[in-house]
Amino acid sequence: MDKSLLLQDGITISITGITVIFGSLTALIFFFRFLIPFLITLPERMKTAKGKEEAQEAIKHEEARNLPGEVNAAIAAAVRMHLEEMHDDESTTLTIEQQQRRYSPWSSKIFVTQNSLR
Repeated sequence: MDKSLLLQDGITISITGITVIFGSLTALIFFFRFLIPFLITLPERMKTAKGKEEAQEAIKHEEARNLPGEVNAAIAAAVRMHLEEMHDDESTTLTIEQQQRRYSPWSSKIFVTQNSLR
């Protein structure tokens, strides 16, 4: 084989390897510097956006609170009747049965020692 061809292949492989390593390290730096802090602060930003929506809903609920007492009483009675209808009395008795295990020679020391002595 020609040594110059081997040298050329070796240089190509080396340059490719170094490029892949530095590209991977650059991607990791980008990931840890920019993406992780973004992902960490994402829930806080979502909460503030949700807080604005909740404030708008609170204003709507405040307007809905001006209902007459009879309407509130009817709603409360309907909710109570619905909840009482859904309630079922269940027994709290638990039964625990031990499962029968099949015999396995792999877990039996007696089987191993008897067969190894023969």
